[in-house]
Amino acid sequence: LISSLRVRVAVGETVPANLHASGVWNGPSSTSKWPAHRVVNQTAGSAGPKLVILRDVTSAQLPGLASLPHPPGSMVAFRVGKTLQPITASHSQPP
Repeated sequence: LISSLRVRVAVGETVPANLHASGVWNGPSSTSKWPAHRVVNQTAGSAGPKLVILRDVTSAQLPGLASLPHPPGSMVAFRVGKTLQPITASHSQPP
């Protein structure tokens, strides 16, 4: 489960791809000024929008990202496949 405060919806035409480097997190680059993040739900067979999981919670407005329309304290569950895919959201507090 991941806090909905760390999950954003990618909006716009350009969503940077995940880098194939060491580690899970993508850092700021020449194509993205987002803080450490991971793009999920991005493969051709994925249903719904591309999502971005931020490593850390931030209240900053990030270009190309919109907050999830979930109540504060809600969590997003993902399942692992070719990409992480969201499955549900609950209204429990983060651990």
